[in-house]
Amino acid sequence: MIADEGLQRRHILVVEDDLDAAEALAILLELKGYRVSKALNGLEALERLKSDHSVTLVILDLMMPVMDGMSFLRHIDRDPRLSQVPVIVASATIPSAPIKVKSMVRKPIDFETLAGEIEKVFSSVRIQPSA
Repeated sequence: MIADEGLQRRHILVVEDDLDAAEALAILLELKGYRVSKALNGLEALERLKSDHSVTLVILDLMMPVMDGMSFLRHIDRDPRLSQVPVIVASATIPSAPIKVKSMVRKPIDFETLAGEIEKVFSSVRIQPSA
């Protein structure tokens, strides 16, 4: 039962403006045992991170309306608490400038590759209890 509790503490926020892609990814992650929330853009994700301290990983698209992924990354980098949440970028475009993320996965997403990257992140990051 301890392993199940550990997975449930792994709360992934999927930040993706394509509703179908976000839903498909959320379903696959939930089937793997993760708790999943979704945000349609960087601003919504930023608000979620500020209010929900249980998020332990963000999967982030870069090209979104309202607030794109690069702006989201700049905002969380300025906040000591938010900057501790690891980010995996999942995008068709790869930024030309270096960015502070744990991993990058190119779209279209190969789910097994992404799942491997998620496990690498969780094995390298100590998950803190929810505040």
